[in-house]
Amino acid sequence: MLGLTLRDAGWDVEEADSYVTALARVREARFDVVLAVIWMPEPDMKSLAEIRKLLPEATLAVMSSLDIDQARVLVAEVDGVDMVLSKRTAPEELAAALEPRREPT
Repeated sequence: MLGLTLRDAGWDVEEADSYVTALARVREARFDVVLAVIWMPEPDMKSLAEIRKLLPEATLAVMSSLDIDQARVLVAEVDGVDMVLSKRTAPEELAAALEPRREPT
């Protein structure tokens, strides 16, 4: 749903079903924002840290259905997570939170 909302707002969106797939795509292209679901399909903080290293200028945001404080604890080992967002938030609100991070075209 968030992908559709972001596309409707004019974002170019690529989706991945795992951290392995996301990491492969990040190695092939540059992104302004990387939005990762912590449980995608399981937490993989090593891959998330590698994504941060490959895209040091990008905004790295993570989403979770956990309480925000619990999610922050999970990603604390990854230096450079810019945003921790709740999956319980409406897609439009999540898109609005990411909007200031979009690079002008």
